[in-house]
Amino acid sequence: MTQLKALLNQEASLTAPIELTVAHAAMISYSYKLSGRSESVQTRQLQTVLRSRIGEQYCSGVANLRKKDVAELEALQCRFQEDTVWKFSRIKLVNERVPFIHPTCRIIIDLRKSVAQPMLQSKALPRAPVPICTIAKMLELPQMPCFDLMVSPVKVLDSRRTCADFYPTPATAMLQSRSPPRTNGARADEMPTHSKE
Repeated sequence: MTQLKALLNQEASLTAPIELTVAHAAMISYSYKLSGRSESVQTRQLQTVLRSRIGEQYCSGVANLRKKDVAELEALQCRFQEDTVWKFSRIKLVNERVPFIHPTCRIIIDLRKSVAQPMLQSKALPRAPVPICTIAKMLELPQMPCFDLMVSPVKVLDSRRTCADFYPTPATAMLQSRSPPRTNGARADEMPTHSKE
């Protein structure tokens, strides 16, 4: 069985087929500036998280907007829906600098240029990517770093609670009781934070 971590370069990716499932898929809109021009260019990109049979090995898969054809990109998103399983072969990798690639397997698969065949039947794959380093390990570091966090809901409460009725979980209580390091003379819990719903 081909392991995702073995696809380190374009030569290996072209000769090693592998089964991957779409763990997450989202259409991202962003803008950038061309060199020597002041105006911004608006574009879109389909971004996915592809996980292998080994939970610790997962990577990214993307498709960029081509010729301003939004309908074609949306059709590609409908094809690579979450929880669908694909057999990838002759994989084309996106040329991206490694420090900007965050999954454990630091490759980005081009969804449009790679050969992907849907699989109706396949052996069970992990429910979600498995992080190599847990939050508990992160808390043991002398300085609190910035890191990506991926979660998988396991239970949905029947009733909604307001902020006033919120009770901290053991994990929240542990984070609150830990003394964070000082940053520029101020405690980290005294600095403004932002969150997304």
